[in-house]
Amino acid sequence: MPAIAPDLSRRHWLTAWVALVPTIARAASPRELLAELVRTLSIDDAAGFLRLCDGALAAELRAEIEGLCARYDITSSIEVLTEEQLKIEADFYLELKQRDGTLGLIRRRERVTLEFVEIKKKLRLKSLTPRSLLTP
Repeated sequence: MPAIAPDLSRRHWLTAWVALVPTIARAASPRELLAELVRTLSIDDAAGFLRLCDGALAAELRAEIEGLCARYDITSSIEVLTEEQLKIEADFYLELKQRDGTLGLIRRRERVTLEFVEIKKKLRLKSLTPRSLLTP
């Protein structure tokens, strides 16, 4: 029995320590969230893009983003021009290749302003201006 007692108390101590240590959920930086937004567009993941948006913005953009992802193969890139704490101004480039078999290719490039908000320790996209970049 003496050999079991130290192991048992060590396990209890580790379990208690893990339970007492608070888990710190780190909010992604605006640049990390921006990179994830661009990635979701590039893989035509409308639901993934909308999950990264604030609830109100997701509702407003749902039709546009789902329309873009349904109609086109999207290539996107972004270059950050200026950055404040929760606001980024960037050069956003989209290349849209039609999925219907035609050889249509649309290129869009605009200077956009993106604002972020922290919700439950997670950053979300709060606004994107101008929105015309994302119209199908």
